[in-house]
Amino acid sequence: MQTRPVDAIRTRIGFAYPDRDFGTSYGQNRYTGAVDLDMREIEVRNARLVPDEDVATRGFTLIRHDTKVTDFRDPEQLDAIYAREVHDLIKDMTGAERVIVFHNQLRDNSPAAGREIRKPAFFAHIDYTEETFRIRARELLGDEADRWLDRRMAAYNVWRGIQPVEEKPLAICDARTVRHEQFVETPIIEKPGQPTPYVGMPLCYDEGQRWYYYPAMQPHEALVFKQCDTCHDGIRWSPHVAIDDPNSLDPRPRVSFEARALAFF
Repeated sequence: MQTRPVDAIRTRIGFAYPDRDFGTSYGQNRYTGAVDLDMREIEVRNARLVPDEDVATRGFTLIRHDTKVTDFRDPEQLDAIYAREVHDLIKDMTGAERVIVFHNQLRDNSPAAGREIRKPAFFAHIDYTEETFRIRARELLGDEADRWLDRRMAAYNVWRGIQPVEEKPLAICDARTVRHEQFVETPIIEKPGQPTPYVGMPLCYDEGQRWYYYPAMQPHEALVFKQCDTCHDGIRWSPHVAIDDPNSLDPRPRVSFEARALAFF
């Protein structure tokens, strides 16, 4: 449980090395390479105690987002209820003409969770490169892909705790402090022997990066952050990673849920 509000915490975050092969992601908690992370002790500021800014300004924001979903492990509720809720949230927040919601992901860090349930992410990253988001868009749009991919596209993540987040909250980097050359690329394979065209973007450390978190997130709160923008004139990414909060004592295991969305303008 959270003990008291603080302006900032110091915690260790794993980064990629800029001059080393990062390995291959196999999803479902398996990874080759990346065992030699660049571990840094970082100041992570309490975002609840700084002036609020929208996702278009710094790449992330926390909002109240009530949901009618009663069981995030129920695929029918996710398809029938949550996809529409996330669709409407991103559409209203960004003014996009079209929004596609995809990749629902439950993460459960409790000891009882099976190996098929993903754990919190342990290194700073963006899920996909811009080209991979374009590939995912083509998969989702089918025959309409050319029409929509001629426009500006942005990718967002909507992240929430299914129960109060006491363990391993999500740290988010201010998008204004991140540059493209700070990322390395790594292939993503869901299962050994089943290659995909997807590529991820682990982040390398830079002293100019500014990190934030929202302590004690509640189930009615959602953290929305940007993962890609095909318009290169403004902010494009807010890297993220699970962290240890030294002020959270005897915490319950983190159980969280995330959904990705593509917005077309």
